[in-house]
Amino acid sequence: TTAPCDLCQQQAGTDQPECDGVAEERCKQMNQFENKCQWFECNPNQPVAAPTNTPILSPTDMPVTGPTNAPIPPPTDTPVTNPTNAPVPSPTDSPVKAPTTSLKCKSSCYDIAKPWEKICKKRQCNGCPECFSSPTSPPVASNTDAPAQSPVNENDY
Repeated sequence: TTAPCDLCQQQAGTDQPECDGVAEERCKQMNQFENKCQWFECNPNQPVAAPTNTPILSPTDMPVTGPTNAPIPPPTDTPVTNPTNAPVPSPTDSPVKAPTTSLKCKSSCYDIAKPWEKICKKRQCNGCPECFSSPTSPPVASNTDAPAQSPVNENDY
């Protein structure tokens, strides 16, 4: 082990407590004239008694006792009573507008001699009640005794 430097200590194997901690000039006098004490001078190229701790660039698994660059509280074991809400966009003040495509059912839809699944694909017929019920036969081309109900005007459906 290297002795500490820039200090006065008793010589090895002696009992000279009066040397410990004496100033450099007095220590050297006691050494020269009384054959006591020893001055330990620091050499800038010589390591000190114990190496110093140097900062570590990578994180360690062990907790640190001093402050960190970004301290955070440890996680809680149980849920907190007032958790913070995640950021969300602000709600709109007014309701969302209805789709711009409007459903229509013109009376001419009942004159088409095709199945309703095809008639309902036409823009002027996509709002007819037949388009929202189970499949049926195409409209009958000639009049029958069965009652039929057609829209009063195109905006009813």
